[in-house]
Amino acid sequence: MGMEQDDGTHTFALALGELYFMATDLIAAAAGPTGEIVDAIHQGLLLDAAATESYSAPFIAPRHWNSVNITWYTYNPTSGDGVVKLGYYMEDLANGSSLVAETPTPVVSTSITCDGSEDEDDLVITQETTDVPVTPGGYNVLRVGRLGGDAGDTLAADYGLLGVKLTRAS
Repeated sequence: MGMEQDDGTHTFALALGELYFMATDLIAAAAGPTGEIVDAIHQGLLLDAAATESYSAPFIAPRHWNSVNITWYTYNPTSGDGVVKLGYYMEDLANGSSLVAETPTPVVSTSITCDGSEDEDDLVITQETTDVPVTPGGYNVLRVGRLGGDAGDTLAADYGLLGVKLTRAS
């Protein structure tokens, strides 16, 4: 059983034990992307090949959630080959925390290899292998992004982010 809500600006779905963030609902970090392009067909964000870009997804974790697993929904909008480095950073903001503090940069967590076996614009679903702690009932901020400045990121083209799913792990 799930619930979908539209607040006039963002549509989000909350299923039992899952929380979805579509790429168009993510908030660009203050010091992050300056020229991101929203892919009109897929409603995805095109993440730059040469820079580290960071987006935020704030949420209040349900009281029975202690950790989540992250699933990435991405695609390669080109026929290029290479490795894409994606990362996340989870932060809990307590009462009195600054909302304008320096945004932490996501750290490398996932490598996606674009080796020509997938077609241009094919959906790629990648699940993190490590559970990520959250604060039950707390104001959590998930920061996600492409680490285009990382030496291991070798895809010399933009890469598409469609969304992120958080699934209750414990």
